[in-house]
This record gives sequence, structure tokens and C-alpha cells, in this order.
Amino acid sequence: MRQSKTLTGKPFSYEGALQTELKVHTKGSIVDVSAEVITFVMGELMRAEETAMGASRDDPIPGSLGDKLKSEMGASPQVLSYLIPLLQEVGFFTAVKQGRAFVVRRPTRWRATGR
Repeated sequence: MRQSKTLTGKPFSYEGALQTELKVHTKGSIVDVSAEVITFVMGELMRAEETAMGASRDDPIPGSLGDKLKSEMGASPQVLSYLIPLLQEVGFFTAVKQGRAFVVRRPTRWRATGR
């Protein structure tokens, strides 16, 4: 199993791949992240230069990635706590803290070319 950390620094282990699906192991639980959810998240992030993460399980920020994930896919926004750091590690996106929330941005080189 590979190791990583959430954006707030909490460690987690995972198996699988971003191209297929992930099984995330946290203290006492396993979180499944399907290929469909990964594809949805990457697609949403590619459409916007910047978007609020909104990883709150119960009350994601309206219009955030977590809000869309919950309403359109029926998936828990909590998966973003694990998925976004992994996408950031491979250079797809960067996440920055703004106030109490995180914002996910496309890399600058992609903004200039519109990719």
C-alpha cells in the first residue's frame, strides 16, 4: 500500500490507481473511490480554472466540487479529501487554502493554453 496525506496533513494509505479506482484506508475505515467518481472530479476540475473543494460530508459549500459530486453523482464529498492530494501529487492540480476552505486550481501552463 502507498502512503499520502490529506491537505490538512492527516496520513492515509491507499491501493489502486487514479486511472482505475482507489481504496483509501484511514483509521478504522476503508473509503472506495470509483473510476466514475475520479473521472467526474477530473472533468469538473478541467472545466474551471479554480473551484472551491467543498469536502464537507454534510454541508459542502454551494457550487463547490463537493456539492456537485454529492448532487450529481450521489457520492460523499469526503472522497475529495483523499483524491485531491493524489491529483496534486501527480501535477494535475494545485490546492491552496483560502480562509477556512481549500480552492483547487488548474496549473498555470494549462490556463494559458486552455487545456
